[in-house]
Amino acid sequence: DSASVVITSEPGIEIVKKGTLDMTVEGDPEVADAGDVINYKFEVTNTGNVTLTGVTVTDEFVDVSGGPITLAPGETATFTATHILTQDDIDAGSFYNIAIAKGTPPVGEEVTDDDSETVDITSKPAISVTKTPSVTLATVGDTITYTYKVENTGNVTLKDLKALDNRLGGVTFDKTTLAPGETATGTLQKVVSESD
Repeated sequence: DSASVVITSEPGIEIVKKGTLDMTVEGDPEVADAGDVINYKFEVTNTGNVTLTGVTVTDEFVDVSGGPITLAPGETATFTATHILTQDDIDAGSFYNIAIAKGTPPVGEEVTDDDSETVDITSKPAISVTKTPSVTLATVGDTITYTYKVENTGNVTLKDLKALDNRLGGVTFDKTTLAPGETATGTLQKVVSESD
């Protein structure tokens, strides 16, 4: 005599994603700079009752290390990835992406799960200006050329650069958008009068 006992296959998979910003790679370790990195860890668990083969993790914006692997029920595996920050990421103030875990059971269709992560990037805008005259001693009728040098000393892109000299008016710069570390230069002139 023989008997067949039906054992229900219930495949399942779960992914938990965690991103950590490392600001020690480039520049000031207290401020995020282009070239700093987000380190990701993906923990994938077989939550079903059957073995999963070909388990992988994919993410549209990062290359994931690890896999494909085989996971028995209850087993957890860790995958990793790194994203190098761009200036666009810093200007946006955060980096968002989604990871997808996949695995194939012995019978039936592939199972998937996803998890997303938003890593906040602190914006620290800053600017400095230096004003330099062409001469330090002038007489009536002389022309003084003032040079204005503006530097972006923060970690985000600055746009619509403007400067106003309270005695000479608005300054026109050679550029109006400054990436971190970039400088712009402008000049104004003043003819020295007797009243000056």
